[in-house]
Amino acid sequence: MSCDTQEATRECLGMNLDGNKEPVSLVESGVRSESEHLQVTIGATVPTGFEQTAAGEVREKLKSACRISKDRGKIYFDIAVESLAQ
Repeated sequence: MSCDTQEATRECLGMNLDGNKEPVSLVESGVRSESEHLQVTIGATVPTGFEQTAAGEVREKLKSACRISKDRGKIYFDIAVESLAQ
């Protein structure tokens, strides 16, 4: 993953969408925050017929369960926010 993607991920994690409120710290007083338990669902398009192979790669490299869509060529998997840079 490129440095630009990692930087964008860090910026999104610190983003405050409500301009009237103070940003919320992700880590307070050395205690791990709830953000470490947040997950996002990623949808990926893969060549038709390679859904099983792609799902296996996700399981192997990201240690994440993967759902294969009924639509051909699409897989979905959940990943923890702090693992997005992987």
